[in-house]
Amino acid sequence: HYLDRKIETLFEPLFSMKKDSQIIGLSKGVAFLLVESLGILPRADVSKELKDLDQVSRGLLRKHGVRFGQYNVFVPILLKPAVTRLRLVLWSVINNFDEFPSPPEPGLVTVGVTNTEVKGYFTKVGYHYSGDWALRIDMLERLADLLRKEDSRNGFEATPDMLSITGMSHEQFASLMSGLGYQVIKSERQKIKTSNVEKTNDESDVEISDNPIVSEEELNEPFWSFSWQVKKKLQKTESKKELKTKPVKRKKSLHKNRGKDSSNKHTEKTSPPDPNNPFSVLMALKEK
Repeated sequence: HYLDRKIETLFEPLFSMKKDSQIIGLSKGVAFLLVESLGILPRADVSKELKDLDQVSRGLLRKHGVRFGQYNVFVPILLKPAVTRLRLVLWSVINNFDEFPSPPEPGLVTVGVTNTEVKGYFTKVGYHYSGDWALRIDMLERLADLLRKEDSRNGFEATPDMLSITGMSHEQFASLMSGLGYQVIKSERQKIKTSNVEKTNDESDVEISDNPIVSEEELNEPFWSFSWQVKKKLQKTESKKELKTKPVKRKKSLHKNRGKDSSNKHTEKTSPPDPNNPFSVLMALKEK
């Protein structure tokens, strides 16, 4: 019973969200997935469901502390070290791990990836895997807020605030941005360095002037620019698909197979919903 009370205490937002009778429909499906994932859910796993989730349903979940981030849907209060340790233990028990992985040290914003971690490890400890690094998901959302202010189409460079949030160097930040899907371009430019030069007179006596002469020494320094652009290959394939839909021959084939298509649609509608998927059951109820 001690373990049950411990779980209910640390994961209290999840239990209260599960018992909330006002959460119905698609919002209940998202709540179910959040409970099953112990409070952290990658947004890519539920992107389709979130598109159909209206603001009223989102508001019901926000009352329980749910945050809809750009990369993850999570409850920020469940990122505390004590909750993280217990979540990692429960996840290890469910998956029958022989050895329980240990969480990162408390206070670390970024963690280096060794490629020996179990799949799903970084999500359970509250980090987002990206490139050679894993960034804490709450700090990732703060970084995303800064990135939205930049001109991602024409390209931009990392600001001091971005480097401060992640605690990274320029080169490390470039690896992180590449993992997030940005196009990274490394270039070089001239760096102007100022230095003091001693002034000598004609009598070979060395004197240091009160106003030393400043010389400009040109050096090359690397810098990285980031942009978010659609790949040209994807654009070409999409244009080819559009051209294929224009010929008249397709209209004839559609006319001939109209009966087959209607029968196929009928069979798809009558297929029973998957009981293991809460969203398929909810959609079936909507159709009725």
